[in-house]
Amino acid sequence: MFTDMAFQPDLIHESIEDALRDAVRAAGGSKKVGPMLWPAKPLKEAENRVNDCINPDRAEKFSLAELLFVLRAARESGYHGAMHFIADECGYRAPEPLEPPDEQARLMRDYIESVKVAQKIAARLERITLSSGMKAVA
Repeated sequence: MFTDMAFQPDLIHESIEDALRDAVRAAGGSKKVGPMLWPAKPLKEAENRVNDCINPDRAEKFSLAELLFVLRAARESGYHGAMHFIADECGYRAPEPLEPPDEQARLMRDYIESVKVAQKIAARLERITLSSGMKAVA
């Protein structure tokens, strides 16, 4: 769950920065998230950059890839508030996180279905090729 046991996320967020602040806190705080986002930067500089990105009064903001990283890190910690904020702001229902076994089962079903479709296509191609007297294309 959350890495900071004293962390109690807000139930309602006023802005995306508020929601992302809780996401960063859930993922271990800016001191942990900063170096994960920017490993080449000195620790304090990376930490400060995270803090700037979640401060609505600062011009610094996360890139799209960095935003996705923060959302994933928060999700791994069991925090979904930032994702819910985004969905709510855009007029969507709150998303439900997929658990790895659920996703694995879904992917397996999709894979099996795609193999069945490929087999049907191959059989149909073979029938067409044989009935027309054409040579099969390899």
